[in-house]
Amino acid sequence: MVNLTHKQQFIAYFLASNVLVIFAVWPVLESSPNIFSAAVQLSEGIPLVLLANWAVAMAIVIGKLLQQLMFGELRLLEIEHIYERSKFEVINSLIALTMFNTYWLLIPGILTLVLLFVKVFHWLLNDRFEMIFQRATTPRDILMTRNTISLLILLYADFTMVYSCAEYTFGNTPDVYFAFGFEFTLLFIKLLSLTMNICLNTWEVHYLNTHPDEEVMESKELYLKIVKLVETICSLAIYHFLVFTFIGPNRIPIYLAKDTIFTAISLVKQVKEMMIHLKTAKELDSKLLDATEDELNEDNNLCIICRDDMTTVGVTKGERLYPKKLPCNHIIHLGCLKGWLEISQVCPLCRGPVFVDPPVTADNQQQQQQEPVPQPGQQQEQQAHHEPERPQPEQRETPPMETGVPGPPNINILDRLPHGGHFFHGQTETPTPTQTQSHGLPIVHNEANTVEIPINGLNPPGWTLFNVRPETYGYRVLLNPTQEVQMKKILEIPRDVFEQIDVGEGSSTLRQRSRGKQAESDETSDYLD
Repeated sequence: MVNLTHKQQFIAYFLASNVLVIFAVWPVLESSPNIFSAAVQLSEGIPLVLLANWAVAMAIVIGKLLQQLMFGELRLLEIEHIYERSKFEVINSLIALTMFNTYWLLIPGILTLVLLFVKVFHWLLNDRFEMIFQRATTPRDILMTRNTISLLILLYADFTMVYSCAEYTFGNTPDVYFAFGFEFTLLFIKLLSLTMNICLNTWEVHYLNTHPDEEVMESKELYLKIVKLVETICSLAIYHFLVFTFIGPNRIPIYLAKDTIFTAISLVKQVKEMMIHLKTAKELDSKLLDATEDELNEDNNLCIICRDDMTTVGVTKGERLYPKKLPCNHIIHLGCLKGWLEISQVCPLCRGPVFVDPPVTADNQQQQQQEPVPQPGQQQEQQAHHEPERPQPEQRETPPMETGVPGPPNINILDRLPHGGHFFHGQTETPTPTQTQSHGLPIVHNEANTVEIPINGLNPPGWTLFNVRPETYGYRVLLNPTQEVQMKKILEIPRDVFEQIDVGEGSSTLRQRSRGKQAESDETSDYLD
């Protein structure tokens, strides 16, 4: 079997269609006394099918010639889009033909063919301008192309078809011209939306050329959302109008169901996105702190989105390059943050929420930076301040190994506990000396019930350290001097894994208890991360 390419297959199909039409039409023309009688014979039976097939083949050839003239060679992506979209459109058009109350399908068939023909060119024009928007560096790259001429041609064709269908609506087949008139109206609205998109992108390219310090025009996204929202509202209104017009006891416009439902879903989604966009624009200044130059010097001053250095020197508050501090303490350019929030509402690095309650305003920003964040149980501590303080275990640290590198700063772990140094049973035994790991970072060991972390370790965002006492079936947590909670054990670590964990001398009792449980019931150590 000979393998033919798509081009060779179409050439064979086109030649076969012409040959069949010639054999079907020529005998009728020879035997008929006039053109009228020949037309009557060709309008029924097999000759009608052959003529319709020949019309489709000729339409494809004409379309291919116009495509070469208006767009040139097509990209692989554009060809795939045509195949993907045309399958549904052809089926939808055949279903639409069954809706009209007429036995003469010549006019609906011709209008259906023209509608499919025009839709393909609309798809190509949209794909071609999307490619141009990504590559254009000057307004000339967008406007001075043959795609602009194609846009004008399609605008004129859509308007002409809408006007013609509206004029013939009052004829013999009003429902046919009425339905196709609104179909061409939808195409005309989408083409107007594309025109506005072209204008906005041209304006952005000109703006970026005149403002070399800027990377994007912020207002363009809002205008694009408004244009898309107006287009969706108009399309949904036309679909609902067609549904309520054609629905009846003897017919149901099934071919409009998919477009109506999908357009309604798109409208709801766009309204939500618009509300989020407007809300985000208002909350950026009211709920996010301004990063200071000291914070930029202490932390990494590299924006995690654009990978540029951040600074507050010479940058006016509210500009795109002004650094903003997220609740998770990550710092990002204001403009980069706006672009990121259109995709997600979480931090791009740690996935923490960008906006948290209560809001932080510019007035209380300085007060919040100076005052400590209130922790659970603070009120109970204030009420019980008259109670005598329990003796705190004295903390001793051994200096790190001499490695030639300055060691980390000394941090008291008790300062991180919101409830202070109150431990269970008022332990007063002598604390275990601090050990030094092989990498030179000392670990503080106060007692068996204290939390053990490196002295230069940082708490994860939103985490709080509490005193925990292991029990038989869980743990008992001290929230404050007057409140305790009980937690059940949810995770057990196997003994072989637990043996590899360096928990230090301060937890030797806990390790022995774990070994005893493992020998009796194959349980494992109570280890709380």
